[in-house]
Amino acid sequence: MARLPAHVFHAIEAIEVIVSDHPTPGAVRSGVREDAAGLFVEPDQRTLDPTDDDEPAPPRGWIVVFLDNIRPLDGPGVQAIFMHEAAHALGLDEKHLEAVGF
Repeated sequence: MARLPAHVFHAIEAIEVIVSDHPTPGAVRSGVREDAAGLFVEPDQRTLDPTDDDEPAPPRGWIVVFLDNIRPLDGPGVQAIFMHEAAHALGLDEKHLEAVGF
C-alpha cells in the first residue's frame, strides 16, 4: 500500500484487509467461487462473510486476498489482486477494470 498515490491510499485506508488461504465454507455458500483470488465485500453485503464469524462488515467493507488461489504466489501477484479489489472498493466494476487492462 505504500506505493499507492496518497489520494488513493486515503480513499481505501479505512477498508479492512483480510489475508486468508482460501474462501471459507460460509463464503462459498454465499456464492464466492472456491478458486477466487480476491474479493471486495461492501458494507451492505452482510450475508457474505469472508471470516465466518457472523460479524457485520466494517463501515468501509473488506478486501480479502486468498493466497492459495494466486498463481504465481509472489509479491507482484498478491499486489495485483489487492489492487484489483481496491479498484472495486473505489467503485470500478469488472467492465471498467478490463477497459484499463486490469
